Amino acid sequence: MIPADKFGKPIYPKLFGKLLGYGDILLSKGYKESIAKPNLFLKRAEKLIFFMDMRGTKEVPIWDNPLPLFYYSTVTDIPNWMIRKYCRDELIMVFNAGCPFRYSYDYDCDYYPNIFVEENEKGIYELLNYSTNDGYCYVCKKELDHGDLCCSPECLNIYEESLKVKCPLCSSKFPSEHIVRHHITYKPINVIDICRVCHFKIHNTDIYLHLRPEKAEVDKYYGR
Repeated sequence: MIPADKFGKPIYPKLFGKLLGYGDILLSKGYKESIAKPNLFLKRAEKLIFFMDMRGTKEVPIWDNPLPLFYYSTVTDIPNWMIRKYCRDELIMVFNAGCPFRYSYDYDCDYYPNIFVEENEKGIYELLNYSTNDGYCYVCKKELDHGDLCCSPECLNIYEESLKVKCPLCSSKFPSEHIVRHHITYKPINVIDICRVCHFKIHNTDIYLHLRPEKAEVDKYYGR
């Protein structure tokens, strides 16, 4: 590695020492440093080539964000879910070895592995895994050999239930498209998210009179 970014600007010792540490970890995990492009590390897998780039970019200089920039290229045509699976496994392995990373802002979200690194208030980097059709069951995390979201009808049912929203009035759970935003008052604005059945009851029965806005307020809000 060299103490300079891709544009030839110097990287000062304290920051360069951190980059050297990341480089040592990457080397221990099978990466090699490019001879033609110092500070760029790559690893050839069966179907992908992984890159960890510590040269900085025009948009994000290395001293603004010293984390290795992760990206990849495909060796052969493979489905999106498989790309996410290979990237997911690689990134978790590298991160757990002590090398955090960042993503390119230009990546296509359809191919992007759903792995994120966040810095909490204590300055500690954490790995967040949002598993979605990346070769692992969303519910039980079982490894799959296909691009489905879940491994079984039982797990799929659990997943679909997790997407539902609980109505605060009747406590029943519904898909989000069946939830209505109801105004208790318009000024000041006071709203609750409830199911369509309870919304009907508010406006057409005496069950939830305390949640029904004044008619004059409704007429004024809608310009009647």
